[in-house]
Amino acid sequence: MKTRSGLVAANLLQQATSSKLYLKCRQFHTINPDFIKVSPKVAAFVDIKRPVIALESTILTHGLPPGVNLETATRLEKQCNDAGVLAATIGIIDGFLKVGLGEEELKYLCSGNQKLVKLSRRDLPSAFANSQSGGSTVSSTLIGCHAASIPVFATGGLGGVHRNVEKFWDISADLEELAKTPVAVVCSGVKSILDVPKTLEYLETKGVGVISYQSEFFPTFFSNSKTIKSPNVCNRLTDLVKMLLFIRRSGLKNGLVIANPAPEKFLVDGNEIEDAIQQAIRLAEIEEVSGRNITPFVLEKVRQITGNKSLKANLALVENNVKLGCKLAIGFQKYLLGSDKDRRSCQTVRNEGPKKYPLIIGAINVDITIKPKGEPCQASVDSEISLSFGGVGRNITEGLHFLEAEPKLISSIGSDALGKFVLGNLNFPTDNVAISNKNPTSIYALLMNSTATEMKFGYAQSDIHSEIDPKRILDKQTLLENASVVIHDGNISTETSRTIMSACKSMNIPLLFEPTDYVECGSYASSMLDFPNVCQFVTPNLKELFVLNESIKNAKSKSASKLDADKAVSLDESTTLSNCLKIVEQNSDDVLDVTKIALVSLGSLGVIAASKDFSSNDAAQLQDKCSRKLISETGQFYLFEAEEPEKVASCSGAGDSFVAGFVSDYFQKQRPLCESIQFGLRCAQTSLKVVDAINPAIAHVKA
Repeated sequence: MKTRSGLVAANLLQQATSSKLYLKCRQFHTINPDFIKVSPKVAAFVDIKRPVIALESTILTHGLPPGVNLETATRLEKQCNDAGVLAATIGIIDGFLKVGLGEEELKYLCSGNQKLVKLSRRDLPSAFANSQSGGSTVSSTLIGCHAASIPVFATGGLGGVHRNVEKFWDISADLEELAKTPVAVVCSGVKSILDVPKTLEYLETKGVGVISYQSEFFPTFFSNSKTIKSPNVCNRLTDLVKMLLFIRRSGLKNGLVIANPAPEKFLVDGNEIEDAIQQAIRLAEIEEVSGRNITPFVLEKVRQITGNKSLKANLALVENNVKLGCKLAIGFQKYLLGSDKDRRSCQTVRNEGPKKYPLIIGAINVDITIKPKGEPCQASVDSEISLSFGGVGRNITEGLHFLEAEPKLISSIGSDALGKFVLGNLNFPTDNVAISNKNPTSIYALLMNSTATEMKFGYAQSDIHSEIDPKRILDKQTLLENASVVIHDGNISTETSRTIMSACKSMNIPLLFEPTDYVECGSYASSMLDFPNVCQFVTPNLKELFVLNESIKNAKSKSASKLDADKAVSLDESTTLSNCLKIVEQNSDDVLDVTKIALVSLGSLGVIAASKDFSSNDAAQLQDKCSRKLISETGQFYLFEAEEPEKVASCSGAGDSFVAGFVSDYFQKQRPLCESIQFGLRCAQTSLKVVDAINPAIAHVKA
């Protein structure tokens, strides 16, 4: 029976003359995807310029004992994820070099299976032919980095020129790979079992930049020896970013070694380490250990001789290198996403105080609209089918992005092809958009009637929204702390909403709630009742206002009364300028008990600002600028009419555009409430002119 790689090899023989055999991967390597596999998640992160860091796997298969290796692998990946960086562990599975190992693949490489081998560049053809699995060395990891266009790689220590090189001519392939691969390798220098001075000379000959970070001495792995001066010293992260920029963009193709000293408290005395190394080398000679087995053998003997001191130092230095590598990856990606001015100076990574931003928590959807050109029947019907990007969270974020408010979005999307397509086409940074392997990308499909004037049916695939859960919100505490306002839509669970309200209350952060759907919005009533006035703003339409108000009323009285859905549906149809103020006043008393201000959308008619307690300044300006007003025992209600549009292409994004404009003006520019409402209405007008939810022309709306 043929192995998987054997089947691929046979297939390749049949295609040998095909001009389509090779695939251009990103902007650097021409590779064949039948040999090197890049996980969809890693590919998506690279495509949308989110930070990724590569990790090697020889340390797991041959550098650490079973148990310790898996614990270390899990801890390192979590360390990266906590820093906002995707960890792409690289290894060889069944002959394929894989970039971004899955959980089961990591477990297998950490199993201690004797069939696992240490695989360098020279071993990859043999591994492919024989379906071997094993750990990637620095050299083979660099190949994977380059293929996937990952700019930063963190490891423990480099291979190099071995001691007694004149006798055995043993020089690690790591050095040759560094000479032709534009990747920054963050390490604690060269493994101290090697000839460090000769290794540095070799790297110089090959044109590989060697930089010691914040130390004039070149680190010697887990030894505290400080006898070798570094060829170059860098003290600032911003300068490391510029160096990485140079090797990625200059076209010279050589790599960069960033030598990062391990924490002093974990290092082992230089004399003790040297004695242990000499003993280990003598044992290797006695047992005739050579080739790729020499390094793991000597390191293991040093560990035994030092009583695990070297192992503890090794673990500490790897974690320290991953920490610096994550900072470098983030800094570099910030550069890539920076403005033209920032690109000239690389100042996007300078250390300034945190800037306040709108934080949106909500959905990203793919909207599919089907407009039949005839009446549906059993046979297929000729239809106009359009695909667009939606989700209230996404829409508001995109609008704020065009308005240069620098928003941040917490959301989730599937690792499927549709999710990758969406992420590749979003217009804003997606650092906090999780890519899920559990649930598919959210889809909302609308079947219109034959005249395309009304929706007949709606179909939703939205399980992924459940992944925006309370734990994820709590893990984003720093993100919350620096928000000027938090906006959450009605696609998230009530438990998550409660967590958000609690966090906003404790941190004194304004919260805006966008109900999203009148059928579901009543479920948030108890949270709003338990956290009164934490929602500074709520932005319902008339149906949502009715359902929210009735739900809060029922929650107050602990009544299980069923809502009159027919009344909610009929509200829009019965609304005119002459009666809309009265309708809002009759259906908002309980809502205004638990939120400070309601901005009620009237569709094409405009917006009503309602509150029981406007400030005197706000009330005066609202009264002066509004079209109509109503003041009663329930509260104060001010109507702002929308301009009648010349032509309407779609109404789907008007409400979200209003929220984006209002938030940008009120919370970011800190303009008066009245002016911010008017600005929001002008932003909403732009969306009516296009089919997409958000019109880029929103950026040109005058304040």
